[in-house]
Formats: sequence, C-alpha cells, structure tokens
Amino acid sequence: MRKGMVLLMVMAMLVTSVGCGSPDAGQAAEDTALKESSAGAAESSEVKTEEPASDEKITITYMEWGDEKVLSDAEKRFEELYPNVDIVIDNCGHVYDDYVNKLKVTMAAGEGPEVFKLQPGALLEQFKDYVEPLDSYLEKDLGDNWRDQFEEVIWPQIETEGIGWLGAPTYLSVAGSLYINQTLLDENGLEIPTTYEELAECSKVLRQKGIMPIAMGAKDDWANQDFIVTLFNQFAPGKVYEVERGNGKWTDPEMVEALKQWQKYFTDEIFVDGALGLSIYNDALDMFEAGNAAFLFNGHWNMGEYVNAEKSPKFEEDYQWAVMPLPAPQGKEPAVQVALSDMICVNKGAGDEKTKEMAYKFAMFFASEYMTEFSKTEYVMQTARKGIELSTAFYGESGPKMEESLKDMVQYSRGVRELTNVETKAELLTVLQEIAMGALSPEDGAARVQAVADEQ
Repeated sequence: MRKGMVLLMVMAMLVTSVGCGSPDAGQAAEDTALKESSAGAAESSEVKTEEPASDEKITITYMEWGDEKVLSDAEKRFEELYPNVDIVIDNCGHVYDDYVNKLKVTMAAGEGPEVFKLQPGALLEQFKDYVEPLDSYLEKDLGDNWRDQFEEVIWPQIETEGIGWLGAPTYLSVAGSLYINQTLLDENGLEIPTTYEELAECSKVLRQKGIMPIAMGAKDDWANQDFIVTLFNQFAPGKVYEVERGNGKWTDPEMVEALKQWQKYFTDEIFVDGALGLSIYNDALDMFEAGNAAFLFNGHWNMGEYVNAEKSPKFEEDYQWAVMPLPAPQGKEPAVQVALSDMICVNKGAGDEKTKEMAYKFAMFFASEYMTEFSKTEYVMQTARKGIELSTAFYGESGPKMEESLKDMVQYSRGVRELTNVETKAELLTVLQEIAMGALSPEDGAARVQAVADEQ
C-alpha cells in the first residue's frame, strides 16, 4: 500500500509536458500536409450519415501496434457483449513506425479506422485533428464527475485546452530501466553496477568472457528517445522539457553532456555490437533472453515476459533476472520517466452518431474493463482508471522481486517519457544516429537541433 501511495505522490509532481513516438526525421516534412488534410476531414466529419438498419451490424475497425492474441481476445469478448458489432483488428504488430505511417496515410485519405491508439505528446499532437473529444460520452456514461474516475496525473496528458478529453486512457508506464541477467553476473563474479563507471568496467569483463553487455535496439526511434530522455534527466532533471518550451537551449552545457554520454555507450562498447541495426523486438530481446547479453534496455512493459505462462517458466530454468534504473555517472542521480502509456481514440470521421457511440464503448472497454484480462498476459503496474482489478500472476521467483524494484524506481521519476515537439524530436533522433556512427560531434548535433527549434 505504501509503495502504491509513493507511486501516486511522485507522479502527481511530474511536469505536465509530455510527448510520444513520432515518425523518423525523413517523415517530418509530411506532417504539414497531414495537418492540412486533417482540417478537411474534421469539417466533413460533421456531416451525419444514415444510421444502419436495426438488423445491420456496426463495423468498428481498431488499428494499433500490439500482441495479436491480446487483440483477438478483446475482439471476441467485445463481440460477445455486443452481438450487433463486428470488430475488425488492423494490427501492425510491434513495428511502431509502420503503424504511424499507415495511420498517416489512411487518415489523410479519409479511410482511417474508427478506433486507434495514440500516445500522449507528439503523436497525439500529430493526429489530434482526427480525434473525437469524448467529454460528452464520458459525462453520459459516468456522470458529471467523470474525471474523478481517472488518476489526476494523466489529466493534462490526455486533455487539450479548447478541444477536450481525447481518448480512453490505458495505464501508466515507466521508462529508463535496465533489465539484468543476474545469473550471468554471478557466474562471472560481477556485482550489479550502480554507476556508469561500474557499468563500463562490468562491460569490459563481460566482453572478455564472450558475453555482450547491454542489448540495445538503437534502430528503434522510440528506444533511442527513451534512452536520451533518461540521460537528459540524469544530467539535468526536468531541463529537457523546459528546453522544448523554449526556456533553455539544446546547446546548453547539460544537454551537450547528455549527448556525449550517449556517444560513450558506443565508444566504450557498452551497447552490443551492431546496436544501430537492431530492434528491441525481437533482436535485442532475443539476445538478452538467450543469455547472449547481460543487460537489456527496455521499459516496464518488458515485465510482460515474466507473466507469460508459456515463456516465463523456461526463463527461470537457466537464469535469474533483475531490473534497476539505468546507472548514472558518478555524482549524478538515476532517472526514470513515468507517464500515461497510451490512449484509445475515436476517429472524428467515424460515421454516424450510432457508430461513434459504439466506437467509444469499444475504446473504453479496451482501456478499462479489458485491463483485468489484459493484465493476465501483459504487465500492468497501475491503470489510469481507478478501481480496475488486475490479474497479474508471475511464473517463477524473479517476477515479484522485479515488480518491487520497479515500484521503488518511481522515486527517481524526473518527468514524462515522451518529447512533444515533432520537428525538434525528429532532428534529435537523426542526430543520435549520426553521433553513434561517429559522423557528428555532440556539440554539432546539439546545434542542429537548436537550429530547428529557432526556425519555429
């Protein structure tokens, strides 16, 4: 109970600026066209179409990036509750960039799904003109005090001034954690590193033993964003959010130092070889779970591996696992980021009011009631809606210990996970790749991001 209270108290102090995944820098130029086309979609959505006949099924397409079994089960359960509804799942798997690109194209063409998943911040900003505000539906469904049914910390992340409440919030996420193969460390006489310097020494020993250090999917923009935001918050807690607001510069010394630290993970050979060509799912994850790497950088959602009835028992046949915040350099404090993970949104152009209302019901079902079932196979630390019963069951000894560690990590929360500015974020992600390849200095990279900020 105490740790649950600590979680809420720390999160209540978070800054309200949030962000999220976005397409890579090469796609940034498309955002202007997207906003222009969305204006037309918003206007056309006001036109009501004919309601379907009473015996006609309502089709609701739900698009996201996720686990196929989870989505299929949600489809089945909702259709059992509403036999007159046909749920069509359009799943892009774990390929986030494919999802963003597909959503962009279908929305611009007026062929977008009735329901879709967004993250608060830049992704929401990118698609918000397509999103139906849910205030009136929530009031009708939950009463005048409907906001009180959701954790207050998520309100500013999902509600936009002058527009409204833009989705059904799912659960809270923690980013900036490092998963550990405890057995590999023990077998090689190594302690869990608590600072960057200790991590660097540990990595040297592991490499001498033929074991890779951190399995990192640096091909993934979302993973790189999680990593650099963690570093920014290690060197100057909360400053990156102020810089995004214009209260500081990307070229400020602390920001440059964080970019230098990113570079060191490559030059000090702490990341696995070829990290720039690996994705978290499933390149880095497979390497870590097979015992070929001692660490994995990933968020709290990786705990789903330890509530999986098929996979989890096999993990602990050979290894014991642990989790901790990414170690900070000496003299610096660890940092993690806590925020609303996702929101399930209704397309403003979904059709007639009957279809929109059913789309709302599916969004709320998936984000609220279904979380009980969802938590059986996917780890949920805390739901955004109050009073949702979770059904998490770990297989083996490591899971419960890791859950306690994750809850303890919340004390190191320095802000939210996502960056908000689409343009500067896209440039930052490109800069990170070039710094990692040795083609750009951290100082020049910071100057490039600042130049983009100055043009806005």
